[in-house]
Amino acid sequence: IIRTLDDPLDDTQKSEHTNKDRNSNKNQITNYQYIKYWKPQGVICTTDRSIRHNILEELEYDGYFPPHRVFPVGRLDKDTSGLI
Repeated sequence: IIRTLDDPLDDTQKSEHTNKDRNSNKNQITNYQYIKYWKPQGVICTTDRSIRHNILEELEYDGYFPPHRVFPVGRLDKDTSGLI
């Protein structure tokens, strides 16, 4: 399956996790959004906007503006392309 950033998420791609709040007895629902991105060569796997060609800059260039903070999982060298 090939997807682009413009493809909407269906129900099988959305995920909800229930976390037990340690300070209370309430269950808290937290929604996470997972983004799969094929990092091209030359992009740096950092969210530091002071560094040119960072991964956030590339996501926005491709037309995706994350509504929440993005945390890259994993790291690829600048000269490497691959799924992150």
